[in-house]
Formats: sequence, C-alpha cells, structure tokens
Amino acid sequence: MKNHNLSLRGSTGIIFGILSLIFVFGLKFILQSYTSASEGFSVLPISFFQIIIVALVILYIIILYTAITLVNRKRRKKLRQKNWNFQAKFIRYVFISFLIIFGVSVFYLMNIGELNWIIPIGLIWFGIACILANYQSNGNTFILGLSIITTGILAHFFNTFEFIFLAIALGIFPIIYGINYAKK
Repeated sequence: MKNHNLSLRGSTGIIFGILSLIFVFGLKFILQSYTSASEGFSVLPISFFQIIIVALVILYIIILYTAITLVNRKRRKKLRQKNWNFQAKFIRYVFISFLIIFGVSVFYLMNIGELNWIIPIGLIWFGIACILANYQSNGNTFILGLSIITTGILAHFFNTFEFIFLAIALGIFPIIYGINYAKK
C-alpha cells in the first residue's frame, strides 16, 4: 500500500485546502490594502512590501508542510508504517524541486516586470508536480494536476480573476480530492 508523509488523502487534503483558502484571501486582502491609499500597508516601500509577501509565502509553505506531515504521521502510525519509503522520498524531491523552480521563476518574472505571470506559472508548476507524483501515490493526483494546470492557464487569460482561480486550485480542488479519497 502506498501511503506516504505528503499524502492529500482525507483530512490532509481538507486541511491543505482550508489553509490555502485562508492564505489566498489573506494575501488578496494585503495586496488590496497596499494598492489602496487609505490602508496602512500603502505607506510601505515596495521592497519592504515584497519582503513581507515572500515571508508570508514561506510561512504558508512551512505551516502546510508541517500540518500535512503531522496528520499523515498519525495515519502512518495507525497503519504501523515506519520511515520514509521510496514513494515518499520521490514525492518530496519532486515538490521541493518544483518549489525551487517556482522560486527562480518568480525571481525572474519580478526582474522583467511580468508580475501577472506569477500565479499562472505557480499553478502550472504545482500541477506538473502533482502529475509526476501520481506515479508514486495511490490517489489520482494526475487528475488533480491537470485541473490545477487548467486553472493556471485560465488564471493567465482571465487575470482579473487570478486570485479566484488560485483559491479554486489550492483550496477547493484539494478539499474535493481529500473528501473523495477519504471515502476509499
């Protein structure tokens, strides 16, 4: 049985989705506050504001990783599985690699001034990572990955709704995935 520390099956998918929805709407609020002349964030220099955004993203990733690992550790303990098997290591390396690729992509996009590509590229990279992880997981992360990639493409073409697409891809899809695989 393939059960690893980064599974989004059941409650971990639901937790991932809920935390992601909180993060996306919080990020949207902070960005709107920055662009509004009446809010407290608008007085910050852009470089300081970028550091705050990067720090929030890193905090979000750490919280997600910790939550997923802790919930899955409990599941693995119940199934009497110890250590990280090959599937878990492979999936961890896939997601870490794509996280690094995304970070480099963001840095490049910021340098050339193409900020409207950050969310679509991030969703596309995450979708590709889910597709690659499909071969080492017992869920159907291939469908999840394709859905996230499609949402990333839509986020690019309909960039006024990119935060809604981000919420759907990182929030709603993992919740549906978690609920679907909690029954199995």
